[in-house]
Amino acid sequence: MLILTRLVLFLLIFLAGIPLIQAATISGYSEYFIPGDEDDLMAIFAEIGDAEDGTGAMHAEIAITGWSEGTTVYYDHWEDGYDFDPDDPLTADEIIDLSTTGTSYIFKGEDIPLPRTTVADCGTGTCYYDGRDRLYIAGGSTTVTRSSWTEDTGTVLALAWEVYPVRPQLTTYILPFGEDLADAGGQNLEDFDRVYAMIQATNDNTIVTIDIDGDGTPDPIDRDK
Repeated sequence: MLILTRLVLFLLIFLAGIPLIQAATISGYSEYFIPGDEDDLMAIFAEIGDAEDGTGAMHAEIAITGWSEGTTVYYDHWEDGYDFDPDDPLTADEIIDLSTTGTSYIFKGEDIPLPRTTVADCGTGTCYYDGRDRLYIAGGSTTVTRSSWTEDTGTVLALAWEVYPVRPQLTTYILPFGEDLADAGGQNLEDFDRVYAMIQATNDNTIVTIDIDGDGTPDPIDRDK
């Protein structure tokens, strides 16, 4: 339905993982942060030409499928602060029962206004299902996915990825490719002329260092490049 006119590579460093990482834990709680800030995603779409001026509204869908009986999803919106307490599950903004194996549920965020701002009370209907929200899932394994696109008529770009839980995250990641591939002569790799690395913290006081030239020494970050 949505046609990708250009190859857009969203390198989610904080979720990159390795093939051995599983997208769920066997029991207890699994914690997830939905990747991608809607403002940043719109800026990327605008840069590659799908959104004319980087304004408008975004659409996001967060899908969860339970693999076993007795699975419960606790949804915690970022807009009113991360206030879910696993010791008091009723503090969740929303509670979804996935008690039957194979049951799925989609949280759909429509016409998400930009720029994104915090609000005092999600009960007023001003919270949206979007990037930065947090999930706690209790009782069994699950698959979590996130997809998004702009609400503009004629949208031709979209993104989608599987979301991994916080527990198996790493602290060091190596980007497997970059925009230098676009200049690799004779290989028809021009779609790599723009590569985006998105970084998202899942703990307070997180410090990120980037070694651009791979010499083992962190390099200054220029957000304009």
